[in-house]
Amino acid sequence: MNSHNNLIMLECIGWKYYKRSDYTLWFKGYVTNYKMSELHMELKCIVSNYSKINIDVLKEWIKGVKGHFAIVIDFDGCVFATTDKISSIPLYYVEREGEAIIGNHAPSLKRYANIDSKEKNSDAILEIAMSGYTVGRKTIFNDLYQLTAGECLLSCNQYFVTEYYYTYLPKFTASYDKAYAKKKFSESVLVALTELIENNQGRQIAIPLSDGFDSRLIASGLNFLGAKDVICFSYGSINSNESYTSQAVSNKLGYQWFHVPLTYKSQKEFFSSEDFERYKEDFNSLSSTTFVQDISAIQKIRQNNLISSDAVIVNGNTGDFISGGHIPRSLTKGNLEDNNPDKLLASSWNEFLDKHFSLWGMLRNKNNNKFIINELNSLLESRGIDRLVDNEQLYGVFESMEFLGRQSKYIVNMQRAYEFYGYSWHMPLWSESMLDFWECVPQEYKVNQRLYKDTLYENNWGGVWSDIPINNKLIQPSWLRYIRLLSKILLYPYSKNAWYRFERNVFQYHLDEVKNSVIVPYRKVLLDRRGQRHWLSWLTELYLIENGINDLPSINKRHVK
Repeated sequence: MNSHNNLIMLECIGWKYYKRSDYTLWFKGYVTNYKMSELHMELKCIVSNYSKINIDVLKEWIKGVKGHFAIVIDFDGCVFATTDKISSIPLYYVEREGEAIIGNHAPSLKRYANIDSKEKNSDAILEIAMSGYTVGRKTIFNDLYQLTAGECLLSCNQYFVTEYYYTYLPKFTASYDKAYAKKKFSESVLVALTELIENNQGRQIAIPLSDGFDSRLIASGLNFLGAKDVICFSYGSINSNESYTSQAVSNKLGYQWFHVPLTYKSQKEFFSSEDFERYKEDFNSLSSTTFVQDISAIQKIRQNNLISSDAVIVNGNTGDFISGGHIPRSLTKGNLEDNNPDKLLASSWNEFLDKHFSLWGMLRNKNNNKFIINELNSLLESRGIDRLVDNEQLYGVFESMEFLGRQSKYIVNMQRAYEFYGYSWHMPLWSESMLDFWECVPQEYKVNQRLYKDTLYENNWGGVWSDIPINNKLIQPSWLRYIRLLSKILLYPYSKNAWYRFERNVFQYHLDEVKNSVIVPYRKVLLDRRGQRHWLSWLTELYLIENGINDLPSINKRHVK
């Protein structure tokens, strides 16, 4: 651990430490438009003009650095810290006497700064309970904060400031016809995948290949560009439709493929293992639920040497969001024309909260809803986003909120599993070329991912888009499919809500192909009356318990002004 000059940095988990005569650099991640030697030359030039340095100078510099990274620079008593545009690698800070203490491991920073474990942030706790992550910089503890997407910090001689240098905000600014938009989208993907290939010369690329669009785009695009050393894998239930589809795509592309079977027994063993306890401690952000989607599969891959030890893992994060798949249905063309602004905004907020802040039904009440909306509006205001835009631009506001929330605070943490077992990673669908393109795409091309899907089918890279099913979800085993259907026939006509509750409590546990539902016993799910949504609800409750919060009802807001 490095603990001088207000830096509490752990020398592990992928962080690299560079000591130079005029500065010290902590770096994690990858940069696509600089070699490390070139990055050092840039830094030397910057710090040599120390008398002219301010946060604006550093903001302009970091805007031009492409890739996924976190950077901490210590020079002449000052510290500059920054995350990338999506906050793919977390950094934390505590303000003390006008300066900041900065760290890369939240629990260690909390201990070093002597933050009282009793001084918890009730707002942050409610946000995590409802969504799995906090809104903005907050963590579970008062005075401890996380740098967010596109944010940087400068602490120097009792001067301390944080600034945003980037905010993803889709808005229609380009006059694209659809044919031109398809061409530009294809180009942006190929730029991102070419960067992936060029930055990982001589290394195997491993793709967690599902039966959806995003990972298939990665695999087929690499094939189109001629990438050879690529291996694909699936994980979860044996003989699942997803594994069949994954294998079919891999075979068509000529890529090696394997499947990692996950069973109720193997998942129970993993979730009670020392490895899982270490993983939770190493990557406890104190601001979002532990990400467990594929951690046990990656453990098996490492244990059995199924991919190269220096392989770079490339998943499909997160094509469905960036291409428009999460735009509220209320903001489709017909609703835009038929609804007045107030009604449209209320409907969109309700959809947004249903999707992102409904892990526990008991917490979706009037006071909590109002509180969350107030916090999100404050977040927008801090980013300079006017929420009172015209109807046709409103979709971008909601996409920006999800970007600043679920995507950058939770979903990108899928990469932590790869790091824990010593693998590198790359996220081409979050590259600058993709961000720049999708920010400017007209809404009509984004709703239901129309442009995205149409382009993928028309390009048909690798020949895997025309005759291999996509998202062909078939419930297995077959007996469960028939029992579920019979239950729906009996209950749905009487009450849709009753059927949905019954499905969540009775069937959802068994429909989880990766078996993460075993994080809690089935009887708890079966008897739940608090409105659990799925296994992430239970994982979030367990996360809060492990961090000292034991009672979900007690965190309800009593009154919100």
